[in-house]
Amino acid sequence: MLQSYQWFVAETDADLAPPSSRKGVRFSSLDRSHLDASLLQKKGRAQRFAERLEVGHEWYGFLDDDGSLASYIWLSRHDRIGQPVPFAGPFSLSLQAGDAYVWDCRTDTRYRGRGLYPDALGHVRRTIARDCTHIWINCETSNDASRRAIAKAGFRATRKCTAIGLGGRMVLLSGLRLVRSRRTVGLRDLAGFPATGFVPSDARASGERT
Repeated sequence: MLQSYQWFVAETDADLAPPSSRKGVRFSSLDRSHLDASLLQKKGRAQRFAERLEVGHEWYGFLDDDGSLASYIWLSRHDRIGQPVPFAGPFSLSLQAGDAYVWDCRTDTRYRGRGLYPDALGHVRRTIARDCTHIWINCETSNDASRRAIAKAGFRATRKCTAIGLGGRMVLLSGLRLVRSRRTVGLRDLAGFPATGFVPSDARASGERT
């Protein structure tokens, strides 16, 4: 098993202009009343999501005019959770003060190509600015659509990391550094930080379909 991830970071910004409204959908925080959504009826998602809500992870997404779930993202803030955040395989991430982490994002196939993913990231950048200074996210390096969408939302690329299965165990490579036996890894240690003013070339790309 070998899986590579690209990390991104953005500063939170309460003055960031809100994303343009999307016809037929609205952005909202989500709760247990949304656990019966058709988008969650595979792989035991509803049960896992209920457990996440219990420990303080936050759930956001777009609802259509009928109240059906069109897309969702998960957000974890340092000051609201008392445990590491799941990452790849057996590895988890620990956050530091001022950091938030977006993970496990999904869009219903009927709504892909409408820009819901970058819009959701933009909404979150605005709404958590009071409590957090930086927001982090990653995607698989092979997922070009997600990389474009994340860059479109104003995130800057930082470091790549790779999860590797070796002889029945997993290791993480962050840049050229090997993360050996630790199962909980500091998010900033893994993801790195961009050079000041760095803008990824993907920021000019379009065509998000995630």
